[in-house]
Amino acid sequence: MEKTIECVLDNLVIYVESVRLDVFEAFREKLGVAEVEGTVPPIRLTIGQGYSDYHYRLNVGQGGGAITIGFKHNSVRSNEICYTMRVE
Repeated sequence: MEKTIECVLDNLVIYVESVRLDVFEAFREKLGVAEVEGTVPPIRLTIGQGYSDYHYRLNVGQGGGAITIGFKHNSVRSNEICYTMRVE
């Protein structure tokens, strides 16, 4: 008798290091085009104000299948060339 193992992935976080601001802006523009074309769910941009927030926060979709993208953590100096992007 074969045993079946069922796995459920609840949360996945990926950090992308050394992303330049212009590259993030180009990525954000492409997401916007995909939203208009209807290939991705609605996108909401928020600007984080707190020290523990990401300055740019994109929410792609909503609910259980939503993707959150954070870029340029507010605790990092603003004059850096590259920042970390967090995809959850």
